[in-house]
Amino acid sequence: MTCKRITGFDKRMQQFTEISFSTQKYFRSVNIVVKADGGKIAYYKKRVTGEMMPFFDYGKKSEFLAAFSGLHINKWKKRYAIRERSLSDRIWELTIKFADGKVIKYRGENAYPENFHALDKLLRTDYAI
Repeated sequence: MTCKRITGFDKRMQQFTEISFSTQKYFRSVNIVVKADGGKIAYYKKRVTGEMMPFFDYGKKSEFLAAFSGLHINKWKKRYAIRERSLSDRIWELTIKFADGKVIKYRGENAYPENFHALDKLLRTDYAI
């Protein structure tokens, strides 16, 4: 299956308000929320109770968007899945919310886009555990 490019994705990202990333692996779950506040970006760890705990200030929104654009998420499929079960099962979801209320979601179960590890690194998933 070929991936359709989302037209104007990088320009549209200028209006994002929140990026949520959740992942479950080895009975651990991580929920990260990246929020844009004016020209700044902050990372939060979302607890099961819904409480948001800040854990990293990225800095400038423009720098974050440059790094995020480099992931080429606009070429990702909406869903990745492999039905085989293993001890290393990992379920993940990436949600992007925009100022106009539009939401884009990407999901996966034991399958990932080629550059998924770069998303983990950008969102600092290992530090949020």
